[in-house]
Amino acid sequence: MSATGIKDTLSTESSSRVAGQRFAYASFHARKRIAQRTSIDLLKLMSYLDADVCVNMGYHAGMHRRHLLFYSAPDDTCFVAIQDPRYGKVITVLPLEYHRRLAWAVSDEQCELAKQRYYAYMEAQEALQRLKHEQASAVANPSNIKLKAKDQSLSIKYRSVMTTERTYKVVVQAIYISEDTSSKKKSLFKLLVGYYIDDFQKSIMSQLGNPALYEKVDASIQRKRLFQGSVYALCFQNCKDKTVSYTLNLRHRNDAEWLTLQYYQQRRHMQQVLVPYQTPYLALPAPRSEAFSPVS
Repeated sequence: MSATGIKDTLSTESSSRVAGQRFAYASFHARKRIAQRTSIDLLKLMSYLDADVCVNMGYHAGMHRRHLLFYSAPDDTCFVAIQDPRYGKVITVLPLEYHRRLAWAVSDEQCELAKQRYYAYMEAQEALQRLKHEQASAVANPSNIKLKAKDQSLSIKYRSVMTTERTYKVVVQAIYISEDTSSKKKSLFKLLVGYYIDDFQKSIMSQLGNPALYEKVDASIQRKRLFQGSVYALCFQNCKDKTVSYTLNLRHRNDAEWLTLQYYQQRRHMQQVLVPYQTPYLALPAPRSEAFSPVS
């Protein structure tokens, strides 16, 4: 890439400062390497890392830096981003051959998984954009809704002309991996979702663009004492009809299982280290000089 191209890429620093909502940000060195080695947009890459559109391959021994494998569509290949998870700072971006020489080799299965996550994320974004477009069209052309309502059955027609707002009462459940590697569900909270013409899935998807929903989910997961990495999906279930539900996948189940195993292994190791220091009580023998003689 030419010096002009690198200069244009580095000028995105001001844009990244404006986007204060992002956690991931690139260091000066990382911005140069992204411009030299890849064709991906800097801000898009940061958003992909924040959205976990990558494969976490773990840490280098003794380093607080995680290795994130991501797929670059413009280059049709994978790269590895080195990030400090404490601050979100991306240290550098390495091609696979560089990563093999400096750290370890990346398998073809990991590359395929990173590619699948990228396309799954793009499909979800396109579906969300289509939903927003449909909602905007419905607001701009209310006559279309009236014409469709005439073709519905009488029951649907009756519900469509009701003046009171209709809602679904939905329970949000976390689907996670337990310590024995089995999938389990735990209820997080309940919420009211706007009624969308007898389509439960569209009603739920209309809420997925609200950042407050994800903040509430994170807070509830922490309150329920669940390990964040073990949660791989969210289930939105209709309280009145348990057979009606919608599942939102957050990460691959195999990744959640791997993170859970690592988490409990660390906990067991910590317990073994702390066992010699654990005692149900603290008792010290009294000095002989302070022993009292029996009362006669």
